[in-house]
Amino acid sequence: MWKTPLFLEHINTYVFFLDTEGYLANDPIKECLVIILLIISSLTILNTKYEGDFHSDFKIFSNILKKFYLFHEDNHEDLKLCLSKLLVIQRDFKHNWAQDSNASAYNVFEKNIEDNSDLNEIKKSLKKLFRERDYMVCSTPIIEEMMLSNLIIDLGQKVTENFNQELNKIRDKLLYQIKPKCMFKLILKPKMMGYFVKDLVREINECLLKEKSSQKLLLISNVWKNAEEDMLGEAMHDACDYYYDELQRFFNEDKPRKRGILFKLLSTMREEVVLIIFCWFIFNLI
Repeated sequence: MWKTPLFLEHINTYVFFLDTEGYLANDPIKECLVIILLIISSLTILNTKYEGDFHSDFKIFSNILKKFYLFHEDNHEDLKLCLSKLLVIQRDFKHNWAQDSNASAYNVFEKNIEDNSDLNEIKKSLKKLFRERDYMVCSTPIIEEMMLSNLIIDLGQKVTENFNQELNKIRDKLLYQIKPKCMFKLILKPKMMGYFVKDLVREINECLLKEKSSQKLLLISNVWKNAEEDMLGEAMHDACDYYYDELQRFFNEDKPRKRGILFKLLSTMREEVVLIIFCWFIFNLI
């Protein structure tokens, strides 16, 4: 994760960038990492080479689709309501991509391919996982392949005009289309996000990575419920601390008090405690 977030002033939002450093199908750790990022991110960017193997590059999504759900284990249709958007970037084009019949979002995500059931199954998985799917291309940064290694070392080296324009289009799409992360139609505030990520990692460890629980499936709704309960528990502890502090301060004053005054004070303190819990929860969740 990049240490310093990007602040988008027009939506008053900080953007954090997370890098999986690649992913691999049938690798439990890598697959769980992808699941975490799909759930907590607003946008997932996948980059694949123009000459790459679409089946091997995207096979992981068919695998992970079988491992987590939103509410019910027999329903994938509602899963994409809480997952990130998808942006596929096909890079290293070596010719005029506009003339390539495959360089379109429709061909990548929608169009079935004859006699290739595996690839069509992957496309179905992407539709179930991502409600919003986008596609862009990016040509090679320089013409001479032998100079590519020098570009990595010297970022000041001049790139092609096509690459520069395409990179700017990708940047603009990120800046002006990204939105704060929402779960169950609620924008996640920092504290709620922290609780949710903690409970998500704990649930993934229990359901997907422990040998004895390898048959269990991850339910996002259970993670959300646990995070809410953790937040309410912290609010209750804070309110109780406030209540006992006020109670101790009241009785430390060595003077007699009438029963009616004492009863009224205790009632007021209880109302304040309930109000603190309510305001704390609303502020950190909604």
